[in-house]
Parts: sequence; structure tokens; C-alpha cells
Amino acid sequence: MQKGIGLVVAVVIGAIVVFALGLPEWSQRQAMDTLFARDACQGESWLPNIQISADRRIEYCTEAIRSGNWSGKNITWAYNARGISYASIGQYDHAIEDFSYAIKLDPRDAAFHLNLGNVWRQKGDYERAKIGYTEAIQLDPQYAAAYYARGIVKQKMGDSIGGAADIAKARQLQPGIGE
Repeated sequence: MQKGIGLVVAVVIGAIVVFALGLPEWSQRQAMDTLFARDACQGESWLPNIQISADRRIEYCTEAIRSGNWSGKNITWAYNARGISYASIGQYDHAIEDFSYAIKLDPRDAAFHLNLGNVWRQKGDYERAKIGYTEAIQLDPQYAAAYYARGIVKQKMGDSIGGAADIAKARQLQPGIGE
């Protein structure tokens, strides 16, 4: 809790310094965007109880990706976060592109495979969704959410026994999941 308060204080002080210097409005916005881009891209606000819209998260992530200032895990998470935002507003093809690119950059992150599977499921392509979930499980055999999602997809595909087995495994790993 103290770490979070310290971060807010540091950001507010930084903002006051930026505004006190009398920088032009565009410089103020650029400085503030730099301070908050990563959190905003991932849908987090530095102010309590402030929600960032999916469209705005997409803008922040796109700015971060285009800036060339991010690399490694940060850039893969920017693509992942933007994909989540696209999926949340029904832009599934854009989400698929972003999750696929995040996987290309870091094929060992199970969350990216789960997210790609979720979008394929939302589009009704259960076979591709099952592939995404299976890849997530292969990367992280303790990933309850991937087992649960794959179980749901298997049931939708008519494999009630396989689906029930995956859901049972998910509940063994994380009691209460899906309830």
C-alpha cells in the first residue's frame, strides 16, 4: 500500500514540476503520456476509481508500440494489452493480429495463447480456440483458466466427457473457478 501511495505522490510531484515549468500544452501532454503510458495501455489508472476506456487503452498501446521506446516483455505486453482491448469492443480480427504478434515475440507466454484462444472462441471457431488453450496448457500445466476454457470449448464441440475432465482439472487446480 505504501509503495502505491509513494508512486502516486511521485507522479503528482512530477506532474506539478512539468506544469510549473510552463511547458507548452503539447509538451505537458507528451510528458504526462510518457509517465502513464504503460499503466494506461494495460487499463490501469494512477488515480483511484478512474476507468480508462478500451478506445483510449488502444490509443496508448498503439502510441507505445510506435514509439520504439519499449522492448522485450514491455512490447509483448503492449500487444497483448491492445489485443485485450480490441476483443473487449468486438474487434476480434485486430485482437487476433495482436495476440499472434505477441506470441511471435514471446511464444512461451501461456497467457498470450489463452487470450488468442478466447478470441477464437468468441468468433465461434472452437477448433482454433482449443488449439490456443492446449498450447497454453502445454506451456503451463497448472493454468486452471486454460483447462476451464478448453473444457467449455470441448463441450461446445460435442465432447462432453473431455470437457468435463478439463473442467474438473481446472477446479482441482483452482477451486471455485467458473462458479
